[in-house]
Amino acid sequence: MKYIFVLLLLSFNLLFASSDESIDTYFVDINISQNGTLEIEETIDYNFFTNLRHGIKRDIPYLMKNKDGFREDIDLDNFKIFKDGVEEKFEKSDEEGQIKLKIGDAFKYITSKHRYKIIYSVKNLYIDNSTTKDVLRWNIIGTQWQTPIKKVVATIRLPEKFSKNSVDVATFSGGYGSTSTKAFSEWRDDKTLRVEMENLNLYEGLTLSLSFSKNSLTLHQSPTIIDEILLNLKKVWYLLLGGLFWLYMARYTSKFGKKPKLHAISVSYEAPTGIDILEAGLIYDKYADNRDFASGIVELAQLGYLKIVNSSNLLHLEKLKKDSTFLSTSQKSLLKTLFGYSSTFYFDEKLYAHSLKLKNDFEAINNNLYESVKLKGYMQDNVQESRKAFLWRILAMMSIFAIGGFIISSSLFGLDLILTMSFITCFILIGAMMFLVSQELIVKIIGIFFFIIFMIMALFLWNESNPSIWAVGFFVSFIFLVILSTIYIKKIGIYTQKGIEIYAKLEGFKMFIKRVKADEIKRLMSENDKFLDQTLAYAMLFGYVDKWSDFYEKLHIQNPDWYDGDIYAISNFSSTINSYTNPTTSSSDSSSGGDFSGGGGGGGGGDSW
Repeated sequence: MKYIFVLLLLSFNLLFASSDESIDTYFVDINISQNGTLEIEETIDYNFFTNLRHGIKRDIPYLMKNKDGFREDIDLDNFKIFKDGVEEKFEKSDEEGQIKLKIGDAFKYITSKHRYKIIYSVKNLYIDNSTTKDVLRWNIIGTQWQTPIKKVVATIRLPEKFSKNSVDVATFSGGYGSTSTKAFSEWRDDKTLRVEMENLNLYEGLTLSLSFSKNSLTLHQSPTIIDEILLNLKKVWYLLLGGLFWLYMARYTSKFGKKPKLHAISVSYEAPTGIDILEAGLIYDKYADNRDFASGIVELAQLGYLKIVNSSNLLHLEKLKKDSTFLSTSQKSLLKTLFGYSSTFYFDEKLYAHSLKLKNDFEAINNNLYESVKLKGYMQDNVQESRKAFLWRILAMMSIFAIGGFIISSSLFGLDLILTMSFITCFILIGAMMFLVSQELIVKIIGIFFFIIFMIMALFLWNESNPSIWAVGFFVSFIFLVILSTIYIKKIGIYTQKGIEIYAKLEGFKMFIKRVKADEIKRLMSENDKFLDQTLAYAMLFGYVDKWSDFYEKLHIQNPDWYDGDIYAISNFSSTINSYTNPTTSSSDSSSGGDFSGGGGGGGGGDSW
């Protein structure tokens, strides 16, 4: 029972730690040395009252943003800590840009009042010379203290070559970002400034700003030529690496993704012979994808192997009896995939297993198409395999770019900002990919929505965190390279001369379908009354099925024998198949320098433990 009681008592104390603890007086002694260092001595009269504690914690940021938005290490060193005049045990760790001091003994408890003295030096203080003055800012009290402070007394001593007449003094107190002050400051002598303030609440701080005449303050070590080169490389490294990345992609695609050199395209009134429409789709855009299968089904229907019944209830296909000996390999595979040993095929999205099987079968047909087009001499290589090889190279380079960028950017701008920007960048890329890759209008709209919303969030974060242009340059270049990679990967694949000839005929036939008017269709129908039926599959392949449907209406042409339903409904045939083959299953940062509370170096906060 005794141990349970003690445990409960300790738990109670831990829960209500900061509610009845306080710092009675916080003394800060700052000596600005001629050699460019600060010697700081903090004396903290901490009152634990009746709480059982091991000691206190003190967190001091060591990274401060310079005028370019980069975080510089101000080099905190030479820590010594005393409690009640006796040297005290402490643990020092480096976490998230802060030196964390855990002062006290984990095996001992203390109560009531104790005086802690923390001594340390700042060896590389950053001076803001971006204005007409050289400004030194230091957080006498940081805005992260979780214990109220009754009184602050700070003493600042200038170097030998400065006096009070050469310095403008300003103080800022309150929560982070406050530009007002309740502090009182006065010069005790020609080189000693005293700043006092009473009653700082939780998360309220006190910042000192000392302004010297331009170029008179040389506390910050002047960078060497090597330092300047390294700093500029840090600024533009992603531009250099991204440029090399882009040159590699451009060279690779120029070698393995040459566009056919066509001197002139002549309009063609018919599709090229010797290939089926699935092969035509692959040769035309170098992709075998599910959206081509709607055209493939229409082609089989036009050839007399099936009938499309597009009723208001459910789209389905009916197999017709006809010898399939003369069909191409891909046409036979498609016919077998749809019917197997059945005579009907229903596009019922409730049949999840059925949809999944069709998706897998379509994928197998597509894989065979890539190899077939190569073996028939239309492409030099298997385009799918060439694209995979290119993708692996891109992923390897992108990984190096991303990991290197993450490490460098984290060191320059802070882990919190970089993690947040990385999260937002992922969704920006998702939106961009949805828009660029998908063939579905609704998916493209969602992609645009994602891109715009998260781009606004990125701009808002940029505005709030106020980083330099270099802080977001990496993410902008990364997004650009991913989008560029998507564009280049579509170019992979080299045509043979035979393939170029077929491509030219397909391009010419597409030009005809795009430009043809109703009068011309009427003339062609007088020569071949099945012309509209025979070319509907290619109109669908090239994205002009709505135009072909209008011709049926305008010219009062009966629906094809192989199609039962509203001719305008065939416009949705491709999206229906695509939907069916994509089933769903059933069921504390370092602040940039500024004249406000918390806008200087050092500061941080602390608490008891």
